[in-house]
Amino acid sequence: MKPGDLYYLLPMGKKFPHIQALFPYMQGGSVIVLKINSRKLRSSRNSYYLELVDFLYNGSVYTESMKNFQDNSIYIGRKNEVKH
Repeated sequence: MKPGDLYYLLPMGKKFPHIQALFPYMQGGSVIVLKINSRKLRSSRNSYYLELVDFLYNGSVYTESMKNFQDNSIYIGRKNEVKH
């Protein structure tokens, strides 16, 4: 997965009905991956690493965990680069 990749998000209403109204992308649709992040969270005893995907959906940027994104999406292709 790289920035510029196009994906189709599958509807997630059955898995997450309680928050679907807050996150419109959970209803499904086409998205463009903007950035992939790794974040480190520390607790008093452990450190955890999160992989996050930033993507564009209907003009808004959202962030989702890599695992949830991969489990609920279908790869379409890569956005064509415009050369000047």
